[in-house]
Amino acid sequence: MNEKRDTGAWLVAVSQNSTDEPALDPLEAMAELFSAVRAAGQIDSDRFEIHRKLAKIRPSDAREIIEIAEEQGYVQVTWPAEMPRTVATLEFQVNSNDAVPRYLSGSIRRRSRAVIEIPQRTLPMPKPQDALRNEMAGLNEETVKDALELAATLGLVSISDGNMAGSPLIFNP
Repeated sequence: MNEKRDTGAWLVAVSQNSTDEPALDPLEAMAELFSAVRAAGQIDSDRFEIHRKLAKIRPSDAREIIEIAEEQGYVQVTWPAEMPRTVATLEFQVNSNDAVPRYLSGSIRRRSRAVIEIPQRTLPMPKPQDALRNEMAGLNEETVKDALELAATLGLVSISDGNMAGSPLIFNP
């Protein structure tokens, strides 16, 4: 490991990239992160943070990305006991050129499933947004939020201006 190179990468990440701004394309950011760490073997938390910041991925998004990759068996992760959960060590289990696209396709399928489920769940009758999110509790809250926004943008569902018990109604147009 080249300590000067790692220090230089850290300085570049801090000086040239805003760590508060998300990457414009989340899939591109995930691909960049995984491509950077895939061949490195096992990396520690400091090195992971360098690559996360260079890819402009928020810590909460990185945690979600890594949890999905871990579920799918693409990475082995050691999580520290303290909260918030951050990566202690990370190692790709599938170290090949096609590992990154395979992981990304799994992530896309998860988000696509959420977009498809929303109209199905609101077909019989409108539902309050909070109730819909509770029904989809098996998915990450951010995934459900993004899927709901995408479903509304695509015209698959509509979101009322009014609300029921403090929550907007989601219904099929």
